[in-house]
Amino acid sequence: MLRSRTATHTVTHTATHTATHTATHSGKWSVLHHAAFHGHAHVLQAMLQRKVKVKGGEFVNLKDRWNRTALSYSVINAHITSFQVCMT
Repeated sequence: MLRSRTATHTVTHTATHTATHTATHSGKWSVLHHAAFHGHAHVLQAMLQRKVKVKGGEFVNLKDRWNRTALSYSVINAHITSFQVCMT
C-alpha cells in the first residue's frame, strides 16, 4: 500500500496533468469513489482541493452506476475522516 505522501503526490500529479477524472471502472467509479470506498482521506482531500469540474456538475457529486457518490461510500464503510473531507 502506498504511503500517504506518495499517494497524495500521485493524485495531485494526476489532477494537474490528466484531462479526465471520470471512471474507467465498469461501475463508473471515479478516483473519488475508490478513495472514499477505501478510506483514503488524503487522496480525497488532494483531489477536492483542485476543485475539478466535470461534465454534469462538480467532481464531488459524480454518481456511479448505482447512483452513489464518494460520500455514500465513506458512510457505508464507516470512514469518518473521508466523510468529513467530502463534507468540506
